[in-house]
Amino acid sequence: MNTKTTRFLLGLFFVLTVMATACKQGGNKQTEPVSVLRYDMAIMQLDTTNLQTGLQALTDSFPLYLAGADWENQYNLQRIRHFIEDPVVRRAYAKIMEEYPDSRKLGSDLNRIFNHTRKLFPDFKNPRIYTYISYFDFVNRIIYLDSALSIALDLYINGNEGQLDELGVPRYMSRKLNSKHLTADVARVIGADLLAQPKQSLLDYIVAEGKVLYFMEQVLPDADAETLLGYTKEQYLWCRAHEREVWQYIVQQNLLFETNPVKFRHFVNEGPFNPLLEGAPSRLAQFIGWRMVKSYLKKSGNNFQTLLHASAQEVLQNSAYRP
Repeated sequence: MNTKTTRFLLGLFFVLTVMATACKQGGNKQTEPVSVLRYDMAIMQLDTTNLQTGLQALTDSFPLYLAGADWENQYNLQRIRHFIEDPVVRRAYAKIMEEYPDSRKLGSDLNRIFNHTRKLFPDFKNPRIYTYISYFDFVNRIIYLDSALSIALDLYINGNEGQLDELGVPRYMSRKLNSKHLTADVARVIGADLLAQPKQSLLDYIVAEGKVLYFMEQVLPDADAETLLGYTKEQYLWCRAHEREVWQYIVQQNLLFETNPVKFRHFVNEGPFNPLLEGAPSRLAQFIGWRMVKSYLKKSGNNFQTLLHASAQEVLQNSAYRP
């Protein structure tokens, strides 16, 4: 097993251990302030010359991460020592501490999201929040499973483009890997979970994505549209200027009710651009869906709870969406 694979598996081990254990626990009381459990700090501050003792003490403090780990096993100790001493990890941790020396602002930002979420979903309970170092696993940078929220802080530090380039992270992703996009990513993951619905046709994707973006807009009222969409300003302006053209292409190419995802992948998948329309960004289903959902709410006079249960076909018909 090569070194990079070992690092990835170690990071994944941490995440899966957290999530599997945390989901057995109850959620925070709604009246309690949001606290952030900084596993990134705890693991990186260990003394590697006395690692077994440090990890045993850490297990008592962070049972959700390390409960059941065998610290008599020298291989386990060696893996963690290599992770802590890895120059790439050390450099990422130094930047994390510059960006997040404490958790007050992060906890405050997340608390606002949770409070707004509860206005739409009264039974929503604050998840326990954990931060860790993922070794730049940008695909799984936010993981949410009901009572636990795990955030890879190494993917939300500013001015990190050079290191991300070295690691082969594509630029269309790395431009979003900074502190500005942390809360939007959290809102998206929570919204996708709370609003989950079956998706087969492109229309299903359009409406589902539109519902999630409308949710994000409600829980992040101060965020700009391009941040919610994960676009640059120029990409968002392109969408606004070519909205009618995008919709006409979808309709004229008979893609709206298409169920073969290969045929509409450029409208839903992440990527540098959409090759079917000159100058278009990827994930246009999100933008069209957001516009359609807002038109539905405006024309039908329905509220969020009605939108929540409306089918894709109902949203399409009642929105009278014609850009």
